[in-house]
Amino acid sequence: MTGGTFVNAMKVYLLGSLCCGLSNSLGQLVAARVLQGIGGAMMTPVARLIVVASTPRERLAQAMNALILGSLLAVGFFRAAHYVASTAIAFAEVRPEEVSRASTLSTVIQQISLSFGISFAGLTLYASAGRSSHFTAAQFILPFVSLGLLTALAVPVYTRLAAQAGAHMRNAGKVAP
Repeated sequence: MTGGTFVNAMKVYLLGSLCCGLSNSLGQLVAARVLQGIGGAMMTPVARLIVVASTPRERLAQAMNALILGSLLAVGFFRAAHYVASTAIAFAEVRPEEVSRASTLSTVIQQISLSFGISFAGLTLYASAGRSSHFTAAQFILPFVSLGLLTALAVPVYTRLAAQAGAHMRNAGKVAP
């Protein structure tokens, strides 16, 4: 049963992906992403069930670790690819006279910042767990608070921006009637 459920979950996810590619508006894209999310949410627990059902008990921890690591690597890769593609689409909306201001360097810096934040939270979680191999909800408090404080460091940068900073980009991709 789990194999059939997994295949159906993949079909829902792939249908959502196809709909994303064919979407013509933000509303259609959001609806397609919701469909992708439903398919992804169906796949995760079923994949775990398949691993548990098909792995000998003495190798279960190794198999689950491999599943988690593989999932993180795959999700990280596709998330980064999605981010770069989304940025490329966003830059397509920039007017030709503004193109020199739309830099892929800013995209790289944003991706590195995101990676730094995730790594920082992971290291903080590791430090808060000590020698324990099992995490409790209380151990997540320090990483979340630390990441929130780290994020708050960006507030002074944004408060120094002019009130209309970026306003000229608001209608960049719209065609005049």
